[in-house]
Amino acid sequence: MINTNIGQMPLEDYLEIKALQYGYDSYKDMLDDKLIIEIEAENAKNKNTIPKA
Repeated sequence: MINTNIGQMPLEDYLEIKALQYGYDSYKDMLDDKLIIEIEAENAKNKNTIPKA
């Protein structure tokens, strides 16, 4: 889970939304281009969660 300005949401959903904002179809597409979205530790409850591609 990640803390957002409107509450908490699953990290996987957050990463997908952010990827869409950057013009990608999915977070997996960003990873394919060797790009990642860094999450501040205090915003993530489980920073070791890796999204399933």
